[in-house]
Amino acid sequence: MSVSDTIDRSYTSAGLAEWLRDTKEISLVGELSSSTPGFPEELRTVPEEDPVFSSNMFYESAADLHLCSYVVPSKCPENCCKLKNRTFLTTLNPILGTSKDKKKKPAVAQIYEYTKGRHEAQKQSPPQYTCKPKCYRWTTGGFAFILDLIRMNSAIIVSMNNNKKISMDEFGCELARSLTLPLIENRSRS
Repeated sequence: MSVSDTIDRSYTSAGLAEWLRDTKEISLVGELSSSTPGFPEELRTVPEEDPVFSSNMFYESAADLHLCSYVVPSKCPENCCKLKNRTFLTTLNPILGTSKDKKKKPAVAQIYEYTKGRHEAQKQSPPQYTCKPKCYRWTTGGFAFILDLIRMNSAIIVSMNNNKKISMDEFGCELARSLTLPLIENRSRS
C-alpha cells in the first residue's frame, strides 16, 4: 500500500482501519480514544510500575493491525492520575524504534504527529485574512471556506517542499497578488 491516511482520535477504529486497508488499499495511522468500542481494557489505566515515556507494541496477526501504547504524564487538572496512555493504531508495517531524546517517542507516534500536526496548527492559528464575505447565503460561505482551505493546503505543500515554515497570511497575500496582477496588467494594456 503506497497511500496512507492520518485519522483524528474521534474517528480512529479497528473497523475503519480494516475497511480502508481491504477495500481502498489505504493504510491508516491514528490515535485511539479510550472511549472507542473495542478499546483494550488493560490499556485504559496505566500500571504504576510503567515508567514515564515507555512504549509497547502489540500486533493482531488475524487482522494485521498494530497497536502502540505510549505512557506520558497526564495533564489532568485535578491531579487524579499522574500518567496516561496514548494509544496509536496503524495498518502500516511497524517501524520499531523511538526518538533519541528523553521522551523516547515511538516511531508510530512521530509519524502521526508529523502528518496530523500540520492540520492541528491550522486549527489553532486561524488566518487573519479570509475570503469569507459578509453574506447570509450558505453557498457563498461554503465556497469561501473551500477557497480558504485550498489556500491553507497549498501553503502547507509549499512549506513542506521548501523545508521551511511560512506565514499563512503572507502566503495568502502573495497568492492573491500573483493571481490578480496579470489580470490588472492585461486590463491596463487594453
